[in-house]
Amino acid sequence: NAPVVAQLCTQLDGMPLAIELATTRLRSLSATQLLERVDRRFQLLNRGDRAALPRQQTLRALVDWSYELCSESEQLFWRRLSVFPGSFDMEAAEAVCGFGELPAGDVLDLLDALVAKSILSVRRDGEVLRYHQLVTIREYGQELLSNPEEVKVLRTRHLRHYEERCDTMVRNWCGPHQSRFLQDARVDRANLTAAMEWALEAPGEHATAARMASLLRYQWVSGNFIPEGRALLDRVLAERPDANHLDYASAMWVAAWVSLIQGDHDTGAGYARQCLRMARELDDPSLEAHAEHWLALHRLFSGDLAGAIELYQKVSAAHSARGDIAARLTALFQLGMAQALDNRLEAALETCQQVIEIASSHGELWNRAYAYWIRGISYWRLGEFASATDAVTEALRIQRDNFQDGVCVALSLEALHWITVSTGNHVRAAELAHAVASVWSELGITVASFGPHMHEASESSNARMRRALGRRGASPASEAPRMSKTQAIDCALGVTAGPAKNGTMQNPLTKKEMQVAGFVAQGLTNRLIAQQLVISPRTVDGHVERILAKLGFSTRSQIAAWATALGQ
Repeated sequence: NAPVVAQLCTQLDGMPLAIELATTRLRSLSATQLLERVDRRFQLLNRGDRAALPRQQTLRALVDWSYELCSESEQLFWRRLSVFPGSFDMEAAEAVCGFGELPAGDVLDLLDALVAKSILSVRRDGEVLRYHQLVTIREYGQELLSNPEEVKVLRTRHLRHYEERCDTMVRNWCGPHQSRFLQDARVDRANLTAAMEWALEAPGEHATAARMASLLRYQWVSGNFIPEGRALLDRVLAERPDANHLDYASAMWVAAWVSLIQGDHDTGAGYARQCLRMARELDDPSLEAHAEHWLALHRLFSGDLAGAIELYQKVSAAHSARGDIAARLTALFQLGMAQALDNRLEAALETCQQVIEIASSHGELWNRAYAYWIRGISYWRLGEFASATDAVTEALRIQRDNFQDGVCVALSLEALHWITVSTGNHVRAAELAHAVASVWSELGITVASFGPHMHEASESSNARMRRALGRRGASPASEAPRMSKTQAIDCALGVTAGPAKNGTMQNPLTKKEMQVAGFVAQGLTNRLIAQQLVISPRTVDGHVERILAKLGFSTRSQIAAWATALGQ
């Protein structure tokens, strides 16, 4: 039961007293039963050593003692901060908690005071610091935040702040800050989810949840959060108090986009058609263009390439007329995809060049990466394999350095695999096949989601590779552990050699990072890891961030599973 014990220690924030109090419960509960009840920690961990100091006899007594050491302003700030379910930055703390008897101008000093008292921990990510409360500390603050009106005010301020952040991302999407916007959305995932959950429950805020769900469109379709986005959008649209509200119509075309990429083509088309009906009822040409945009993608994914091309030309012109550059670029690269698959290769290359030029003039990279992927497919179909490889690897470099967009990564790896098979390097193709299969598996979708022409090209290339390898078709790559997205990109770009001779993946971490990963697998917090390695917690924070980036992970539990698989 070591994994259960490690998870229990993690849930208890690695607090020595909490762990010591938990062990006394093992007289009557198993570790698993204890873990299932840890959400009631203050009632559960209430029997300690009666000979100890009073503050060390129960978990509540310890936190009571810490709370009493704080000033009234610090106590109020502690209570208000409990509205954040995850980490937060100073701007969020000022916007959400800085009001009334606690002005926003006091937040900086109060943050500093609570960090000094270890009520808050600091997570360093470049120049922007984020703050985090232990679960125990946050739950204590939530218990004290008992006034319903105060809770409502805080929840509403929290909702408005993160709604504004989503709006800022979309309004400024077509520019040089796309990578930061997506990274911020991923880091703030817990806060965004909590804000939308509150909006779905609070009277009069349901449309706000729909608005936020639609504004997070790039988060959902970047591949890493497709199931989460789909579930949320379905939930928002299942109940629409104001059926003709524009925010619901916007959520519909975003739901169509997500559903189509997920492979649920019929549902996606249904959402797009509903959106089109609403657009015409509301007499909204911009909304109508968005609805037809995703009907064009449905045609593309259904194999109707000529119909898709015709509709995309209409839609891109409509987006252009309204100055929606981001939507126009997306429509254009998808037009290029339809043209390439329909063997209109010169037209596809012209379309891709247009996307690249417009995107470059705005410092935009997200659509540009997809344009390079389509350019690669076009050159592959023309038999110009060197140019095809250059284009696809450029798409992968953009992804590696900026987005880690799982969909674009998987599609680019697919194209590189096809090109490699066509050049006759079937051993290398087998490595790439393993890389692309790993990414599709992580996403939970397949290349078939992107239409019969894409699926046929993939199946044909795999069949050619298997025939060429013969008995070697069961290569070491097929038996190796699944690659992370980062490992797959590195394998494709030649940063690593792919599977090693013993069938295990090469390790991208340094010796020190491996030590940290091993301690994470044991359930230790960053502070405890720092004590073990005799380094500062800040240094450990940096190691963990680099490990997450190198492995393409987003949670500590993923690091733990990976390190355990390596025998750390």
